[in-house]
This record gives sequence, structure tokens and C-alpha cells, in this order.
Amino acid sequence: ADVVLELIKELLRAIAEYSQLNREEFLETVKKAQTSQQSSEIIRLKSRLAEAKKRVQELEKLICRIYEDNILGKLPDERYAILDWQYSKEQKDLSAEMEAELSGYEEGRRSAEKFIALVDKYQNFDELTTYMLNEFVEKIVVHERDRKGSIETTQEVEIYFNFIGKYLPPHFGEVEMTPE
Repeated sequence: ADVVLELIKELLRAIAEYSQLNREEFLETVKKAQTSQQSSEIIRLKSRLAEAKKRVQELEKLICRIYEDNILGKLPDERYAILDWQYSKEQKDLSAEMEAELSGYEEGRRSAEKFIALVDKYQNFDELTTYMLNEFVEKIVVHERDRKGSIETTQEVEIYFNFIGKYLPPHFGEVEMTPE
């Protein structure tokens, strides 16, 4: 836990330094990182919306059919009422889900600015507090070690920030080679 917290602190300091030194490039890389992560989300969202629209159309046909069957006497009134309620509820739920997905996507587009404002808020910090950690970090994924059973090994750690997801400033973690 201490190593992960230290990694987060170093990463946040690198992000703050990068934002101070090269503001325009920082803004561009944050938005680019967010856009690349959203592209896969957009593909998933589009396929889900297509499925939902298709199902809404199917439900509309079913509602028309049960209405006709009820009028013709093929379907009792009680059964019609139950089916009509179920189909109508599913239609409303799908419509609400589509609206929520679209509004969530629009909110995600504005979130890069929120992250940048957060970086500006904590430009110079000495200690990483729990409050800061909660404001910045959405989740941390710690992967398996490269070599199991070995004390000296590497382990990948992914840090996902609130508002933008996974982001690393350019050149973070690169080590300068010395003659040795």
C-alpha cells in the first residue's frame, strides 16, 4: 500500500509539473487520453443504443398486436392489461436507459476540464491526503507480478483518475541512462 501511495504521489507531482511547464500540451494530452479511452466506450454505446432502438420497435409491434387480439376477443382483458403494462414498462425503461447513456457520454466530454481544475487546485502539495486521493483517483488496478515467487520482479499498476480515466504524462517513469 505504501509503494502504491508513493507511486500515486509521484504521478500527481509529475502531472502538476507537466501542467505548469507546458500548459497547452498538457491540455491536449489530457483530452487525447480521454478521447482514446472513450472511443471503445462509444462503440459499445452505439451497439447498445441500436439494440435498444430495435427492441423498442419490437415492443411497439407487440403492443399493437395484443391490442388487436384484445379487440378481436382472442386475448382476455386481464391478460391484455398485464401484457400492455409489461411492454410499456420495458419501453419506458429502455428509453430512460438510452437517455442516461447519452447524458453520461456528454458529461464525460466536459470532464477533462474538471480534472484540469483539480490539478490546478492541488498544484503544490507536500503530502498526499486521503481527501486528495479520493478526489483524484477512481480506481487502482494492481496486476500479477511478472515472475511469481521472485522477490526482485516488476508489477504493473494502473491508476484510473476521476473524470479522465487512465492517464500518464509523457515521459513519466522514464529513467535517464547513466554511463554506468
